Amino acid sequence: MTYPDIQEEPAAEPSLTPYEIAFAATFLAALIAWLAGVAQAVLAGFIRFGVAPNIEALWSQQPAWNRVIDSLMPDLAAIARLGWESGGDDLGVSDPFFAGNQFVQEQLAQTRNLLVRISDEVYRDIGNALNKAVAEGKDVAGQAAAVRSVLDNAGVENWPARARTVAVTEVGRAFNYGVIAHGLSVTQSLRIPVLKTWDSKGDSRVRASHDRADGQTVPISQPFIVDGFALMAPGDPTGPAYLVINCRCKARLRRG
Repeated sequence: MTYPDIQEEPAAEPSLTPYEIAFAATFLAALIAWLAGVAQAVLAGFIRFGVAPNIEALWSQQPAWNRVIDSLMPDLAAIARLGWESGGDDLGVSDPFFAGNQFVQEQLAQTRNLLVRISDEVYRDIGNALNKAVAEGKDVAGQAAAVRSVLDNAGVENWPARARTVAVTEVGRAFNYGVIAHGLSVTQSLRIPVLKTWDSKGDSRVRASHDRADGQTVPISQPFIVDGFALMAPGDPTGPAYLVINCRCKARLRRG
């Protein structure tokens, strides 16, 4: 899944806002630093020899981006733990959090794959800018300027918005999957039947599909059905972008 330009919703909830702000700031700083490395790689030939930008040089920076994402995963794991604890509060149990919980780890692995692929988006953006420059008959210097407009000028305005989108989406997703993981654990270990309920923010900015899903209650191991799609939790990465990006909804638990 990529992160398209979808109308941004407010933070997931007051208790998650500090985590979203911190994650967005950390992500943006790392992204801007990585984009600077991409610019140096893509424009190296132009700077040294005056030749056209080499978009394929972006991939030389992929290992660095992978390391960036790996450095962020402990933060998301900590947020999943918050969700786990919230699920325990819902159920009135104190089943201790296990960092190696399979459900949590599978979700974090999916999230890592999504974030790693942001480099594909950057490649696409550079390619689009270069194609437009060539179609407009711009010379090599103009093509280099087009690359810089993506990685430098546009970064000042657009990359912070993308960072906020990533933060709201990923923090909410990690939290909700922590909630669900606790419900599954309680069902399996304590033999307590657990139900989960889709809880929307209930304000004027909730998308219609999520408003219709509000209050939907299903067994913990079954998916919610939202606008015809099966979602295990709000923010489920297997769902379409329009149901997932910037989702502020929460999963809540109760005994069945």
